[in-house]
Amino acid sequence: MSSIHPIIKRFIEKRGFNYNQLKKGNKDNLPNPEFIPNIGKFKDYLDSIKRWNSKIVIAGDGDFDGVSSSTILYKTLKELGLNVEVDIAKRKDGYGLTLPMIDRIEKRGADSIITTDCGITQDEEIQYAEDKGIEVFVLDHHNRSDNPNFNYIDLKVNQGFFPTKELSAGGLAYFISKYLIGYKADKFLDLAGFSTIADLVDLTNKTNRILAIEGMRNVQNEGLKALIMIKGLDPDDLNESDIGYSIAPCINAVGRLKDNYLSFKMLTTEDRDERFKLAKRVNKINEIRKTKTEKVVKEVEENVDLSNNIIVHQANIEKGLTGLVAGKLMNKYGKPAVIINSEGKGSGRSLEPFNFQEELQNHLDIIDYAAGHSKAFGIGLEPKYIDELRIRLSEITKDIEYQTIDYDIELKPTEVNDQLLKSMDKIRPFGMGFQEPKFAYPREEISNVKHLSGGKHVKFRWFDTEAIWFNSSEEEIYKNDRLVYTPGYNTFMGRTNIQLMIKGGL
Repeated sequence: MSSIHPIIKRFIEKRGFNYNQLKKGNKDNLPNPEFIPNIGKFKDYLDSIKRWNSKIVIAGDGDFDGVSSSTILYKTLKELGLNVEVDIAKRKDGYGLTLPMIDRIEKRGADSIITTDCGITQDEEIQYAEDKGIEVFVLDHHNRSDNPNFNYIDLKVNQGFFPTKELSAGGLAYFISKYLIGYKADKFLDLAGFSTIADLVDLTNKTNRILAIEGMRNVQNEGLKALIMIKGLDPDDLNESDIGYSIAPCINAVGRLKDNYLSFKMLTTEDRDERFKLAKRVNKINEIRKTKTEKVVKEVEENVDLSNNIIVHQANIEKGLTGLVAGKLMNKYGKPAVIINSEGKGSGRSLEPFNFQEELQNHLDIIDYAAGHSKAFGIGLEPKYIDELRIRLSEITKDIEYQTIDYDIELKPTEVNDQLLKSMDKIRPFGMGFQEPKFAYPREEISNVKHLSGGKHVKFRWFDTEAIWFNSSEEEIYKNDRLVYTPGYNTFMGRTNIQLMIKGGL
């Protein structure tokens, strides 16, 4: 611990951890998959399918986790010599295993469905498949309060003696692959590690930390490499921010706007030219997603009374983008937001101490449903009731003070040095349960303010240290008495220097 900068040591202790919990392990320290409940039953299931030369279709969800876990399972079952295809959930049909998906799978002549990243609560859909004579085996990582009466592996439902239940679907698929094909499964650690970061599972968990580290350390999937290079990143020098803010959003965007079988093909094709062609399409769709999101954010800003303590708005937008728009508005204006499309489907994002999803249960006389979590949820609402909902929520929230930003330690920008940044690297990856350190200091000694990207971002010197604040302005700098930041490095034109990422103001 002596080599750790005292500020980072203090940060670790303030978060309630010790350095030994955060030390980097490797794949040899990962748990044995044989302790996963029902994994032996799954192998017997596959042996039976192979014996009868039956056809399997993997049914995966449409986000990064669903696509990556589908890829791991598909390649594993191919290696075992099984007759296997993949179907990825389409956003227009809903999430996970849907009736339209089952109908598609039936037309493909499948005898069996293996779900991944979905299925554990979908009794009706599973019964629908079984009534058609299609067997189902569920591989999932979501919660369910009781034990289902179908075949499944889900550590949150039955953890057994496996040391953690907090895996992404990609992480679970890796361990299942490891059980089936041994060390050959290590070539899937990149997909498992990326999905661990992308799906926001707990990164204080030792197993997840190793998966994330190993995934970033050794990228082998050629489709991932193609996308990484198109994004202008180095496959041999990645961090969790590259995955969480650059790579994963591309694949998620395809699931939001298009059919994410496209991403699956990118991750599985053996053709180099096709791989890069698909990666370019994936990246292009993400750029379209950004443009559409920004357009609706601007529309809301022009048409909504932002003096209200909450944002409620209807927009002409795909359901898959409503949550992104709500999140951007919440972060920009420091107040909860809900965006509903023209079909009455939407999403909301909230801040402490307001449990938005819980409050909406008091308004079921005008809304169809509100399901999810306190900070992120889906909503169904006929457009004719939007004004009424806005009036009610504006009254309820008018006196609430939201918790928009916090910080760990007060630290003057001039105290950020190479030793501190190297100490931060020693305790990476940061993510769910273990967010990167945030420091605060009075807003003084501001100089050399520059506006970037047509005024979308602002760059300046703070105590003669370079600082950048995305999606902000010069006015926002001077509006705050103190600024909150996370330090890092920025490389430009071959030169690397310390840069402070401004997270907000106080």
